[in-house]
Amino acid sequence: MQLPHTPDTKRLTAVLFLSMVLVGMTQLAIPLHALRLGASPGSLGILIGALGVGAMLLSISSSALSAYLGFRTLIFVSFLLWIGAGAVSFLGPALSWLVGSQFLIGLADVFLWVAAITYLTELAPAGKQAAVQSWSSGIMGVGAAVGPVVGGYVGQAAGFRSVFVVTIALAILGLVLCHRLPAPQHPKERGPLMRHVIVSHFDAVKLIRTNGPARLAALLTLLGTMSWVTVGPSFYIAYLNQLGVSADVIGLLTTLRAGAGTLGRFGFALFATRIGVLVATFSSFAVGGLALAATPFLTAVPLLALVGSLGEAADRLRIPGIQTIVADGTDTRNRALSFSLISFSWALGTTVMPPILGVIADRVSLSAAFLVPGSLVALVALVFYLSNRLRNSEPGQV
Repeated sequence: MQLPHTPDTKRLTAVLFLSMVLVGMTQLAIPLHALRLGASPGSLGILIGALGVGAMLLSISSSALSAYLGFRTLIFVSFLLWIGAGAVSFLGPALSWLVGSQFLIGLADVFLWVAAITYLTELAPAGKQAAVQSWSSGIMGVGAAVGPVVGGYVGQAAGFRSVFVVTIALAILGLVLCHRLPAPQHPKERGPLMRHVIVSHFDAVKLIRTNGPARLAALLTLLGTMSWVTVGPSFYIAYLNQLGVSADVIGLLTTLRAGAGTLGRFGFALFATRIGVLVATFSSFAVGGLALAATPFLTAVPLLALVGSLGEAADRLRIPGIQTIVADGTDTRNRALSFSLISFSWALGTTVMPPILGVIADRVSLSAAFLVPGSLVALVALVFYLSNRLRNSEPGQV
């Protein structure tokens, strides 16, 4: 089978793969390191929420920054932030330092994602957006699967501080890969940077009001963040730790989930072709939410691996779905801004939901931190689907 990628999209996908290795590795190591330092579920929620603070503040600005600095430069800045995050985590003697590291990681992630994904949509061959997004998202999923197992085994064998040394080394590799990225074909924005940043925020409000696909993608991203994205790197790890599972096995289970999510990403193009982009995306939310709600009723590691993998595979179908909705429903001029709105929605959910779930876990039970978001996501996905049908939209069409 001939892949939809061109040499340029392959290079961008390689950079995205490396970034997901970094995300998967650190989002396993940082919560486990925090638990070893005595973090409660509530403080763990604050720690995970810190990931979205910087991204929420600068998500919209990232579209202006990508146009002003260029995609490649913004990706370069992202890897510099990764180096800083690794150094802060390595040097930090307390939880507060890990909060600062999470802040930097959130910035690094949103800068790279907005710049790279936007440029990927521009480089994708005509008529191949869904296929390119599916394959690129799948390769990113492979990175998300590799990261946790590396972080888990390095942390178990040499301590979690060693994981942050590996983080710095991989970020340096990312700087090297930046030089192999294709140069943008369109000119950079000129004029004062702050003017572009301010205008981008007004444009974002206008885009949300006037562009249905961009608005839908942002809402779906906010919904998706309330599921495995929020619970997976924090309370799922805390639940496994509570069951007495070792760090290397937790890393392996996280990798299994991420691997199943990778298959879901790769399979999106097939599902989208057969049942439509929107139906495939809504279905992924429903199945992922139900699997999340079932998790706290399980104690056997094999069952946790099976249900977690099923939930992750379904949940990750939404990522290429959301990206395809934007790629097909917006023009080139508004695409970076649309992806920055998606990043803002992700950052908002990541900032707000973990502390709320942390309070629920502290005052009610850890199981409730799974039941509440899982049930809510499945229910809202059904409402979205029925609402779409009632508006007489063609199923699967944006």
